[in-house]
Amino acid sequence: MMNLSVLRTWYPRFFVLLFIGAMYFILVRSADVGVSGLDTSFWGYRKLIANYADLRLAIGDRVFPNVLVGEDGWMIFTAERSMDNYQNTIEFTDEKIGSIQSKLFRLHSRLSERGIVLLLVIVPDKPTLYPEIVPPQIERQAGETRLNRLLSYIDENGPNVVVDLRTMRQDADLPYEVFSKTDSHWNDYGMFVAYQAIMKKVEESYSVEPYTIDDFDFSYGEPGVLDLVNNIGSVSLLESPVVAMPKFQYPASFRMLDVNNRRILMSWVDDDRLPRLLMYHDSFGFPLARWLSMNFRETISIPHYSGGAIWTLNWIEQTSPDIVIIEIAERYLHDLDILLGD
Repeated sequence: MMNLSVLRTWYPRFFVLLFIGAMYFILVRSADVGVSGLDTSFWGYRKLIANYADLRLAIGDRVFPNVLVGEDGWMIFTAERSMDNYQNTIEFTDEKIGSIQSKLFRLHSRLSERGIVLLLVIVPDKPTLYPEIVPPQIERQAGETRLNRLLSYIDENGPNVVVDLRTMRQDADLPYEVFSKTDSHWNDYGMFVAYQAIMKKVEESYSVEPYTIDDFDFSYGEPGVLDLVNNIGSVSLLESPVVAMPKFQYPASFRMLDVNNRRILMSWVDDDRLPRLLMYHDSFGFPLARWLSMNFRETISIPHYSGGAIWTLNWIEQTSPDIVIIEIAERYLHDLDILLGD
């Protein structure tokens, strides 16, 4: 029988040796990433982060980097001043509103002279459509929101180019939400509601036949990790998003171009009677472009924040569209003054 004093001596040594051996094993398994990559790419890193995130969720933690867990498990994107926008604390002066409206009016006038229709699509942030999901401890500053102030000013002074999506949740006629609980973007039903609102505006200028709710089968898709869960590193919190399956043969063909690490989506429909679309957009616009492509002979979608090499209104002259859509999320509202140019 081993002496108890010897056991006491070797017990801590065993765990030191085990720790050193484990670290050596991890270093060997992670050797291909190099020393500079060990902080984020060592072997087992993702599993460790996932277990930590899942533990925090299990014990009721609600505050994560860039994500807030709201009421009833709804997740809210908090980066890029999203919560400042919800709390109505971002400075948005009357001069800024006037500048955006003036630039929008000038662009509308310039395009109208060439027979081009301009549409402005502002995507309401998730807490704007679902204020009840925000914890009551997060208070809002009194007064009109930036979005309401800007759209009211444009409504009073023109131009008539806004596709108003502030009521899209109330406009929905199926028992589905337009956002998923754990995603920062619309689900397919939200995309469909936005698509219908945009096409209703398009119909004021062009004879098109938008697809209706009866043309799609809506259902809950396979459970998966959506973007806000992925953002905090979890892998166990799954959600079945609302997905749409067309009952018809999809009419558009697509091509994706990579320019300066940015994707430019192009599509075609073999029907010369349809108008051509140029859309400037943020991350909401990639799936939205696929919905809109069904009703346009040609669609070109240009992402925002790409730098001068991609984002430029010169695309209008280069592509000669019939309709120009500028889509932007509510949290980026102040950047319209930059994106619309001089």
